[in-house]
This record gives sequence, C-alpha cells and structure tokens, in this order.
Amino acid sequence: MSMSASSAPHTSLADRIRLEWYLLRLESALQDYPGRRRKQILAELRGEVMATARDTGMAAALADLGRPARLAARYLSELPEPRPRWNDGAVLAALVAFGFPVYCWFAYGIGASEALDAVGGGKADISSVFGVDVRVVSTAGGGSISFAPHWGWYVGCLVVGVVAFLLGARAWRALRD
Repeated sequence: MSMSASSAPHTSLADRIRLEWYLLRLESALQDYPGRRRKQILAELRGEVMATARDTGMAAALADLGRPARLAARYLSELPEPRPRWNDGAVLAALVAFGFPVYCWFAYGIGASEALDAVGGGKADISSVFGVDVRVVSTAGGGSISFAPHWGWYVGCLVVGVVAFLLGARAWRALRD
C-alpha cells in the first residue's frame, strides 16, 4: 500500500497533545480577540503547524511560532482597542449573585440537617443566611430543607449581580472614544 503525496503521515499522540496544549494557551491569551476571527486564527495555525511539522517535527514547528503569549500580543496589537467581554460578565454575575448564595444555603441546610440527625432529630429555623430564612426538619423517617427569601435578597442579588457583570465584562472598555 503506497501513500499518496496528499495524505499526511501519522502524527503521534504526544505531538497532537503538544499542539493542542500550545493552541489552548494561545486561545487563552487571545481572550480579547473577536471570537469568530480568533477561531479562524487557531484553525489556520493548526493547519500551518501540522504542515510545517511534517518537514521539521512538531517541536521545531511550535518553537518557530514562539511563546503563545507573545504570538497573542502580536495579534492583539492589530486591534484598535480592547472590547468588553459581555459573556464573561454574565457568567460571573450568575455565579456570584445566584450560584454562590444557593450553594451556601444548601451547604448550611445539609450541615444543620446532619447536626439535627446527630442529636436525634428535630427542627431548626435559621434566620437570614444571605437574606433567606432556612428551615431544617430532621426526623427518623426523613427530613426536609426549605428556603424563604426576603425582598432584600432580591435587591442584594441584583446589586451584586450588576457589579459582578460590569467587572467581569470589563464594561469600562465600552466607554472609550
């Protein structure tokens, strides 16, 4: 079986991992680059490196590109100015304003339930864990945990969420002329 000129020789697993690790670090350094174009750059680089690696080897092909951070800096210097990252802000706001408090309520409720189990069961009403009343009931037949948010919790989540969103998105970048 002969290999045609257009078919590529087999790339080792170690070389593919080395390439993907390089591209992952590059993509991380290119966070501020527009998404669609960033994906095109990564795809083009992957093809170019694979072609070069056939002749020189993967280590040499990646060494020719230099460090991912320096290559990213060259691409980023082409941009007129850094842009806000709205998706990052939305994710951070959801995690900080909603995810963290909910995690804390459940952790607190489960801990209280375990404590009640240790003393033979009972009921505990805990007032205001991040603005939410928590009621824990533990009996021999089972138990329950319930949460009752106050209006202040909603206001607090809104304020914390907006601040987290603005910081995570780097919204001040939109204010530049």
